[in-house]
Amino acid sequence: MITPGGANKVRVELGDDDIVRLPNEIRSGHNSKPLPKLNSINALRRTAGAANATFLHEVFSHGSSEKVFRRLGAIKGYKQVRL
Repeated sequence: MITPGGANKVRVELGDDDIVRLPNEIRSGHNSKPLPKLNSINALRRTAGAANATFLHEVFSHGSSEKVFRRLGAIKGYKQVRL
């Protein structure tokens, strides 16, 4: 899978249970040296045009509008608004 903007390539696996997983392993030897620090940040913005009520309903496992509202309230720094 390629990240948005094509900056990175991420290996993912689809399990028999249809759950996407990021494979991982314990690094050892030469590969165990510290990874470089990246200056990237992930941000949540309320202005996303595609993040309407239908989109959020699908993202949050077809939950009710009340469940979507409560889940958004659990995101640190995000003040939820009733849709």
